[in-house]
Amino acid sequence: MFFRFNSKRGKTRKVLTYMLSLAVVPGLLLLVACHLQTQDEAATFSFEIEPDSTSPPDGIPLEHFTYFRYPVDVVGFKDSREGAEITPEGNIYTGYTELLFLHGRRLSYFPLRKHYWLEEEYLPIIHWVHHQGELAYRFTAFAAPLNLNPERNLIVFLKIDITNNSVRKQEARLATCTRYLPAEAERDGGYCPRHRFRRPATPERTGQYEQEGEEFSTEWRFAFKDDSLLRDGKTLYSYSSSAEPDLYSYRGYETDVGQQFKQPNIASSPVGLASFSKALDPGESYEIEVRMPYRPVEFDSAEMAEIKALDFVEMQEQVITFWEDVLAGGMQIDLPEDKPEYVYKTSLIYDLIARDKIGENYVQKVNEFHYDAFWLRDSSYVVRSYDLGGYHEIAEQCLDFFFNWQREDGNFVSQGGQFDGWGQTLWALGQHYRLTRDADFGDKALPAVMKAAEWLEREMANDPLGVMPITTPGDNEAITGGHVTGHNFWALAGLKNAIAMAEGLGKSEEAAKLNGLYRELYGNLQTVFSKLLRETDNYIPPGLENQGGQDWGNLMAVYPEEILSPRHPAVLATLLKTKEKYREKLMTYADTKYLHHYLTMKNTETWVAKGDQQFALDEFYAVLAHTSSTQAGFEFTINPWSDRDFRANLTPHGWFAAKYRNLLRDMLIREVDTRLILLSVISPAWAKPGDTIVVRNAPTNFGKVSFFASFEEDEIRIEIEPEYFSLPNRIIIPQPYFARFVSSNDGDLYEDELHLFPHVRTVVIEIERLEGALEFSHEKMVRWLINEYRKRQEVKNY
Repeated sequence: MFFRFNSKRGKTRKVLTYMLSLAVVPGLLLLVACHLQTQDEAATFSFEIEPDSTSPPDGIPLEHFTYFRYPVDVVGFKDSREGAEITPEGNIYTGYTELLFLHGRRLSYFPLRKHYWLEEEYLPIIHWVHHQGELAYRFTAFAAPLNLNPERNLIVFLKIDITNNSVRKQEARLATCTRYLPAEAERDGGYCPRHRFRRPATPERTGQYEQEGEEFSTEWRFAFKDDSLLRDGKTLYSYSSSAEPDLYSYRGYETDVGQQFKQPNIASSPVGLASFSKALDPGESYEIEVRMPYRPVEFDSAEMAEIKALDFVEMQEQVITFWEDVLAGGMQIDLPEDKPEYVYKTSLIYDLIARDKIGENYVQKVNEFHYDAFWLRDSSYVVRSYDLGGYHEIAEQCLDFFFNWQREDGNFVSQGGQFDGWGQTLWALGQHYRLTRDADFGDKALPAVMKAAEWLEREMANDPLGVMPITTPGDNEAITGGHVTGHNFWALAGLKNAIAMAEGLGKSEEAAKLNGLYRELYGNLQTVFSKLLRETDNYIPPGLENQGGQDWGNLMAVYPEEILSPRHPAVLATLLKTKEKYREKLMTYADTKYLHHYLTMKNTETWVAKGDQQFALDEFYAVLAHTSSTQAGFEFTINPWSDRDFRANLTPHGWFAAKYRNLLRDMLIREVDTRLILLSVISPAWAKPGDTIVVRNAPTNFGKVSFFASFEEDEIRIEIEPEYFSLPNRIIIPQPYFARFVSSNDGDLYEDELHLFPHVRTVVIEIERLEGALEFSHEKMVRWLINEYRKRQEVKNY
């Protein structure tokens, strides 16, 4: 696929003049000038996608743009314990085997997937297409457990449609087979460093890394029987097609049905080839269906008979209905721009696929691949995402598992030395109560909270700074033996929410103790900051000893709870200093060595809280542009302006998914203390004349809120439908950066905000749109990103 650009000179000077007239901080002026000039140039490129021999005849549409060179996807199901990986080539990789697809007369491997997408762009049914000459191989894959029961075996369903697009008759051949590992894994001693996960793995306790599967064995014996490939008598996969297959034990070696053949000594050797071949007239096609139990099944069992009796179309319809019902059960966001909405929906699905039901526990993991494990930090954000999305029952199921990670001393720790888990747990428990006002849950959680408070009280008494204790987290901040700034921000965030829970339950004694602990920790931290920030020019470092480390929790002074005011000079100084590390408009990690996708959003949330809408939008769209066409985000290990390869750090990433959902929600509706804020950050792509933004059933600390915003050239009309259980002090609507509020039929205008009393249900705001205001959209950001790669000429063949 090739991209062609035509550069046009934009109105950069006019935009900059306007923006600089509003600025007051010299450091911010320079950053605005540089950053906005780049974005304005991005907005002036026109491009079209030209097809090549491996893309669809009409080219790959923009909405299917994928940042990753080596895409990895998951097919799984809500609460199922495992999920199958779709590899960059389109193979199906599980804990037991890898199912491969070969094509052509010589049975060649397929190249990397270039064009792939989801059903309706957000449902977990994955489509991809390979064009080899004038033959199109179209794949559709999804997974579901038997009877849609997550505690039963997960089945991968796959259909391949092969079509002759030429004007002459052609032989169309496709083969299915298995191998244990790709060749590169063998070169690395059996552990694949790129694009696969390590398996099998048995945890010492529930929540640690696990992968169901088998170790490689040269003692395995294979055989074909009744349209199935067996290994040691268990079905690896079964197939059906109008084309009768030729069967081969190995490449080039035909075999009889029922005849056994052994596993080669080389784990990457293809074993058990079923080769389908059919002469197709122009426009003609044929199909092959494959179903693959994640856990191989005894061939003569009732379970295997049940699997073979399933109908592909019926199962696909059941899966669509299931996930549509899940999505319909929560908060709804309708935007005029598709990509932000698709990522919002699919992110929920990815997190639910990453959740495992293990006995009576619901274990929220990060994904089904290399992060098939539980972290308090990741899961606290995922729980927050569920709660903000209106999935309170799902959130509480996850929170029940958090209690398993409280130690005898009261601390919450899921990974050694990572004491941010203390605050993250209290935050997750408290925010759930604040959104639901569920007294039964609060009564269950408060004893654990008070036990945790006793731990912190003891540790602060023994600490020389009177703050969270010295530790070596071994991750994130990468500090050895110091006080971690983010651990203290998290502790304060946790205490804030614990206080709200205790007060809401009428537990005045507990609330007073927690409040006293909060004031003491806050005061001690301020004492440390009074000296530290003078040494760092107001930059908040990762450690309180300013001993280096990676920016991480130090970026959380304002979000998820307001510890420092957004106007505090240290907040801006920290934003500006970390902005220097950005590459491709994303935050970096390991001293700019790697892009870090979801770490970026710590700063983006801070821009939202500060009201710096253009910085927030610039980062928001950069985050979107670095996703896949299956709406997946990554973590890190991608080098900036390089090969776009995350290697073994596989997508989709559950923490990214949760942070993205929370960010989009906060841009549209959020609460700060007693204030409810609507439309903090909106894109001009959502506010053209005739556009509407709809938010339905959004949980807040005040109750559920729905609102409808419609835009015309000279006005914004907002209709609010609340279900308050406590009234906000006021409703605030910030002025969008691309318009000026002129007047309103209700409320009071204060500088760049409209303040409303909570009884207001409809407000009409007269606006004046600002000429030359900077435009943002997913399309513009993708154009900018591709053009920047093109200019560097470091990465070829997008």
